[in-house]
Formats: sequence, C-alpha cells, structure tokens
Amino acid sequence: MIHAPGWHPAATAEIEWLPAEAGGHSSGPPRPGDYAANAVFLTAGEPERADPWNADTYLSIVIRLNGTSHNGRDVADVGFLAPEIASEYLQPGRALLVMEGPTVVAEARITSLID
Repeated sequence: MIHAPGWHPAATAEIEWLPAEAGGHSSGPPRPGDYAANAVFLTAGEPERADPWNADTYLSIVIRLNGTSHNGRDVADVGFLAPEIASEYLQPGRALLVMEGPTVVAEARITSLID
C-alpha cells in the first residue's frame, strides 16, 4: 500500500467508481492505498453528473482506500492538497466528482468530517 507523505484526512466519503464504458478505469477501481486525482464539488440541487467544466473550483484530492465498502461503494478517507480552500465545501452529504484530466472516473459523497 502506498501512502502520500504529509497528508492528513479531512473527511470520510463513499465513492462509486464508474465502469469503463462510462469513463472509469478499464482495469477497475484503484487498489487500496492512496490515490491522487482532481475533484470538483457539486452545488446543492445540481445533478450528480453535472458538467464538471462549469465548476468554480477544482481541487487536488487524495483518497485513502482501505478496502472497506458500504452499499457497494468504497469507503475512504479524503484529504486535499489545499485544505484551506476545500474546507468551505466540506459538509456531510456534499457530492463531488473525481476526475483524471477531463474524465470523470468516480462520484463521491462526504459522509462525515474528521477533526
């Protein structure tokens, strides 16, 4: 398992990885460990698959996959390389899209905050 040095989790999230035909990885979801990507938080009332290119803020996210799941979704700790920017978006129930370049590879929902 690979871990990002100096990284601290800010929240726990449930993550649903998209299948390859919907833009996800052809090899399946990432393995347990730290996975880094970009993220876009969705605003209230926005559809789950909103156009990520209309978002106000893109953030670098680190997702710590530990191999647990709930309701078919991975449960993971998430943190951000700019936590001071991410903090205004972090609320339980808040949705975000996980992206690799221009491609959405997962949909996530914050379930709880970590102090």
